[in-house]
Amino acid sequence: MDKPAQDIGAQILRKLLDLMGRIHYALVQSGSQHGLSPTQAVTLWFLEEPRAMKEIASLHGCDPSNVTGLIDRLEGQGLVRRTSGATDRRVKLIELTEDGLETRIAVAHGMEQGLCASSDFSHEDQLQLLGLLQKIGPE
Repeated sequence: MDKPAQDIGAQILRKLLDLMGRIHYALVQSGSQHGLSPTQAVTLWFLEEPRAMKEIASLHGCDPSNVTGLIDRLEGQGLVRRTSGATDRRVKLIELTEDGLETRIAVAHGMEQGLCASSDFSHEDQLQLLGLLQKIGPE
């Protein structure tokens, strides 16, 4: 790889890492406004559809035993509920309650506001960025 290509790659990496930091900050701010830790807020984000505890642990990059307490706290807040799998009742699925869905939407909205308020992107810039991000891979 030639030097200019390496420089571009390094610049892209630095910008993506900077963006990750801004996303994390927006997540912390928006989640805390709803009484959530960053891990709880991310868990709500993962629950667009019901997921097994094992799958949630995999998304967090941890052992399933570490997710039990997290789900207990979210369940205690009335944001999620445990259900049994349709094909295997031993599998516990976690799904959002109505309050959980409302909180998930509110946290996401707060993050969007925080990220968009800190950028000078026009609507056209945002559409262009979305197009580039969609080239990276599926959702």
